[in-house]
Amino acid sequence: MENAMPKVSVIVLTYNQEDTIGEALDSVLAQEAPFPYEIVISDDCSYDSTPRICRDYADFYPDRVRFRQTPRNLGLVRNYYDTLRLCRGEYIADCAGDDRWTDPLKLFKQAELLDRHPETAIAHTGWHRLDSQTGKRTPGNPDAATDPALRPFVPAGGLLAELLGRQGKPLIHSCTAMFRRKDAAEAYERYPELFQADWLPCEDLQLMCCLAAKGGVAYLPESTLDYRAGGDTASGAADLAKCFDFTLDTLRLRLRIAEALGVPREKFQSGTDGSVAFLFGISFVENYHARRDRLVAFCLTEEIKIPLKERLLMKAQGAGLLRAPIAAWRRRKLPR
Repeated sequence: MENAMPKVSVIVLTYNQEDTIGEALDSVLAQEAPFPYEIVISDDCSYDSTPRICRDYADFYPDRVRFRQTPRNLGLVRNYYDTLRLCRGEYIADCAGDDRWTDPLKLFKQAELLDRHPETAIAHTGWHRLDSQTGKRTPGNPDAATDPALRPFVPAGGLLAELLGRQGKPLIHSCTAMFRRKDAAEAYERYPELFQADWLPCEDLQLMCCLAAKGGVAYLPESTLDYRAGGDTASGAADLAKCFDFTLDTLRLRLRIAEALGVPREKFQSGTDGSVAFLFGISFVENYHARRDRLVAFCLTEEIKIPLKERLLMKAQGAGLLRAPIAAWRRRKLPR
């Protein structure tokens, strides 16, 4: 495999993950593939022993592992796309520094599928949630067998409304996906507002949407990933203020994606309504007055109708009628 141009590049981003990065890299190195593949690690200025561990892997596997240390903390989105541009493979796959792949044939099966079906832009798989506290594994999409969005093949454009409107668990988990590097590069250059803006909350939603608009999406039901959850991440933060900010920015991103790709808002209206209701719920429970004002301004700017219930609650709270009930509800429902 030495000196051969890789067929697949595996992106591994990491930040302060000294306890998990070795397991993540071992799971990628365990892949059984008849073609060369590379692992491109990018550490975003960790202050623990993560960089040393990554360098050790690069030194021990010089023909397969490349290590990049960012000059400063770039954040997830910038780090991801800077790293993607360093990749040499025809295909791209991801494994986060705190996750692990569980199928040694993952790369082989997905690359073979993309080779045989040039009309397919994304090949993704099932996955499991791994509780970082208990070690318990549960299916990431427990209703996958009956979910019409997870059928074996969906033609180009057929999943956009689902991708933009789905709440909760991702429809396509990026760490199970494989796609063509040239398609990702094309999307990055064509839609800079979706990939290069400073406010972007995530790196994967816009990419999966752009790819799903360009080509078909193939789904393999077998699980290939243990997604480690239970820590304080941006999308699942213990701090509800962070959760509010992430959800609002994600909703903003969904609307910008829809504009760029020409998806009518009514196609994913229920998802928008769900996000707005969730955001108002957090703002009332936590008494986030400034954030609620920001949410109201966002709804007015984006011409999103504020539900009657939320308008009545705001009016009542403004009159001082809701303070005690909300405090009691918070103590009952959201113990610290």
